Amino acid sequence: MKLKNLTKIILFIFQDVSRSRWVFFYSIIQLLITFILMFFSDDTDKTIVSLLNLTLILNPVISLIFSTVYFYNSREFIELLISQPIRRLTVFAGLYLGVSFTLILIFVFSIGIPFIINSPENYPILLVLFISGSLLTLIYVGIAIGIAHLFDDRAAGLGAVLMIWLFFAVLYDGIILFGTFFFSDYPLELPVLFASIFNPIDLGRITVMLKLNYAALMGYTGAVFEKFFGNNIGIIITFSAMILWVIIPIWIAKHIFEKKDF
Repeated sequence: MKLKNLTKIILFIFQDVSRSRWVFFYSIIQLLITFILMFFSDDTDKTIVSLLNLTLILNPVISLIFSTVYFYNSREFIELLISQPIRRLTVFAGLYLGVSFTLILIFVFSIGIPFIINSPENYPILLVLFISGSLLTLIYVGIAIGIAHLFDDRAAGLGAVLMIWLFFAVLYDGIILFGTFFFSDYPLELPVLFASIFNPIDLGRITVMLKLNYAALMGYTGAVFEKFFGNNIGIIITFSAMILWVIIPIWIAKHIFEKKDF
C-alpha cells in the first residue's frame, strides 16, 4: 500500500464529504443541541447522559445511511480509481478512512466545542464519550462499506443498513429483556454479559455509564459488567470488545471489496 496514494484518496474523500449539505446540517444540529443541553442543565453528568442517548441514536444511523449513500454515489469514482495502477486495498482503505475520519471530526467538533467553552474541567468523561462515539462511527462505516459493495441495488443496500440499525438500536435490547424475563428462574449474569458484547451500541452505553458511575442508568447489562469487573476494568473490556467490532466488519468488507466485479 503506497502511503502517497492513500493520503491523496483520504484528502479527496475528506474534502468531498465536508462539502455535503447533510453533513453540515448534522454538525450544526448536534452543535446546537449540545449548547442547549449545557445551557439548561447545571449538572455536567446529566448533560453527558443526554448526549450519550443522542449519540447512541444519531451516530450509528447517520454513519450507516450517509456512508452507504456516499459509497453508492461514488461508484464511478471508485471504478476510476481501480482502473488506475493502485491496489484495491489502498482504494478500500482510502474510502473507509476518508469517510470515517470526516464523520469523527464532525462528531468531536460538534460536542467538544460547547464543552471546552462551558465545562473544560470535565475532559475525562468527555474523552470517554469521544472514544466511544468514534468507535461506533468506525464500526458502522465499516458495515456500510461492506453492504454498499455487497448489494448492487441501492434500495436493497439502504434497506439492509436500516435493518441492521433497527436490530442493534431497538430489537436487541428487547430480545435480551424477553430472555431475562422468560428465564428469570436461572442465573443469567454470564449469558447476559456474553450477549452484551454482540451489541456495539450497548457497549458504548455501558462504557460511558461505568465512567459516570450511574448505577441506576446502567441497565441490566451495565450492572452485570460493574459487578463482575468493576468500573475501570469494565471500561477496558468494553473498549476492547468495541475494537474487535471495528476490526471484524472491516475485514469482511475488505474481502467483499477485493472480490467485487466493478
